Amino acid sequence: MKLFSALVHGEGVIVGQRKVPQDTTEVTQVMPLLDDIGAARAAAGTGTVGDLSHIVVTADALHVHRNNIQQLTDRGGEYVLTVKGNQPTLERDIAALFPSPVGAEDFPAHHTT
Repeated sequence: MKLFSALVHGEGVIVGQRKVPQDTTEVTQVMPLLDDIGAARAAAGTGTVGDLSHIVVTADALHVHRNNIQQLTDRGGEYVLTVKGNQPTLERDIAALFPSPVGAEDFPAHHTT
């Protein structure tokens, strides 16, 4: 059994969790998990059903999927995602937006893939 969880970074508290069905991956569980969190916020009186404003999703490269990201932003959420070689065009586009500063070769890389 695989579980997919969402947590609050500062506190390390799990705020939502779903069992990942055998015939799928956690990618398909992103929006249902966020729906669960949104519904809990609405029940607590801190939001409305479907509203993901004030939610920032952080995730690894596995979760860079246009449909999930579009649904998240359409509902007011934001994201910080890792982009790696599994999305080569996107990785190149981002690299072009943030060229290495002059002299960067004199410093060790903070992250390598």
